[in-house]
Amino acid sequence: MVRFIKFLWIILVYTAIAFFLSKSVVVLSFLTLTFAGLLFREKYSVAVWFQIDELVAAVAHFKKNRTVSGLCGEYAYQEKPGFIYLERLINKIFNDNEHCYNRWVKEMKILNFIRTL
Repeated sequence: MVRFIKFLWIILVYTAIAFFLSKSVVVLSFLTLTFAGLLFREKYSVAVWFQIDELVAAVAHFKKNRTVSGLCGEYAYQEKPGFIYLERLINKIFNDNEHCYNRWVKEMKILNFIRTL
């Protein structure tokens, strides 16, 4: 039951974010331009989308300093069924078969380093 409620919360948050972005022409055009820059690996565009990725992970999954890619890598490694498909989709988007897993490993190294401070 708890997993189902958590799943509904994630769907609700993603839907609310998509609704907000679709209603604001300025935000939508800004994200479209930064997405175009993301395809060419421009530093500013990558930084913008990385922060959006962290925001979605913080709001939907209640995780600090984590990304959706890293969470998908972690949960797919634990063989949670929904996240296995999401990991495959994200890996195809980034043309890297290990994108989510590598992101998860990097996040764990960063979090372990922060804990030692």
